[in-house]
Amino acid sequence: REIGDELGAAHIVEGAVQRAGDTVRITAQLIDADTDEHLWAESYDRTLTAENLFEIQTEIAKSIAAALETTLTPEEIARLGRPRTSSLEALAHYQRAYRSQSALDLDAFERIDDALEKALALDPDFAAAYAFRARTTLTRYWIIDQDPALAAAALDDIEKARALEPELPEAAVAEGYYHYWVNLDYGQALAVLDPLREAYPNDPDVLGLMSWVNRRQGRADLAVSQLQRALDQDPRDPDKWASLGRTMGALLDYDAAEFAIERLGELDANAPRLNELRAMLALDRDGDVRASGDHWAAGIGQIPYAPPLAWRAYLAAEDWSAALAIATMDIEGADFLQLEPATMTAITRRLAGEADAIQALEAARDAALPLPEDPVKREGAILSLCLLDGMLGNAEDADRNCRAAIEETRPDVFSEANLNALAAEGLAQAGLNDAAFERLEIAIASVYPRSRNSVRLNAFLTPLHDDPRWADLLERAPE
Repeated sequence: REIGDELGAAHIVEGAVQRAGDTVRITAQLIDADTDEHLWAESYDRTLTAENLFEIQTEIAKSIAAALETTLTPEEIARLGRPRTSSLEALAHYQRAYRSQSALDLDAFERIDDALEKALALDPDFAAAYAFRARTTLTRYWIIDQDPALAAAALDDIEKARALEPELPEAAVAEGYYHYWVNLDYGQALAVLDPLREAYPNDPDVLGLMSWVNRRQGRADLAVSQLQRALDQDPRDPDKWASLGRTMGALLDYDAAEFAIERLGELDANAPRLNELRAMLALDRDGDVRASGDHWAAGIGQIPYAPPLAWRAYLAAEDWSAALAIATMDIEGADFLQLEPATMTAITRRLAGEADAIQALEAARDAALPLPEDPVKREGAILSLCLLDGMLGNAEDADRNCRAAIEETRPDVFSEANLNALAAEGLAQAGLNDAAFERLEIAIASVYPRSRNSVRLNAFLTPLHDDPRWADLLERAPE
């Protein structure tokens, strides 16, 4: 009953595996979680092969469905019975990679790549392994390094998986991620996923990805309901609990975010994203920039975008030494918010009141030019120039670059508030109050709005504090 309550399940499947040489005995039983009544049980004795394992999986699923008086769709039966690989050893490497995917630490990518490389060396026709490697590569592209070579490698793996198994659901999911993260084409991502949703309406991976795409498009209610349905199917998935916490935090529903954080902590007390979610609540809900910075700092080395966010929190706390320590770290991800370490150092020194920091700001500005040809790097450079020109008092250049940052970055609904708030920083520093307030009005009115505390405690918006509109803006900003 306790397990049923924890999983939110009315029925529990228990099982045991005994192996002797090449023979395996698998015992499974279906139990009513409320009454402890055993509804069905069966034992299977087989020669141990990959094909036999999937045959047993299908038999168990059919028997459980019959005991529950439900029906599996033809697509679900085919998916259960399809051997992923003929190699048990390759399957073991694949499963090892799959279990590592919930980690966000940078080493996890190497562990996954290593396991999948071994799996594919043993079975070069392992389509699901190509699809999963594509998905992992795309994750690396999205959160660490938007290198076109990574996107190309992922697409190549998707095409290999499709060539081996044209109807492979995992390949379609990977393609959905490709449209989402590389092309930023949310409509095409959903077009790829819709047939999967029809065939596998309860698949947590499909529901999760559709939730994230819908979140980007501003369909918050649908995104939350899809993510909750995914968690109903797989309540022990830490990544989806983290995503639910992030979504509810972005909607400023702190109670729901706190609940998701608690569930994530119960599943994995060392989950890297716990620091991210606690940092978010410390700033938005509690207005505690010191605690927010400390949580982000604790995530450095595990969360790629932790360094610049810890730096920003310490700037708000006016802890210049802590901010400088973050700015001068030689770690991957330090330029996530389009600011190089040298730029972060110069900005810190300037906010701390060091007069000679002007030269460092000018050097950082010169280093950002000419603008890169690569679209992703170009967007980052323009946003960096928006802030640097503002701090240097180059009002005309700041206005041009801050506007260009909005126009060229193509913000979706989920990133709209953050991008407009970033543009407002450069405009405020340049003394362009009208334009800064225009951006902040968008930021606080977004579907995923900037909270009152995140605006009030932003170190770069200090020049607006004496403007009569500041108090009114804060009064209207959602808590």
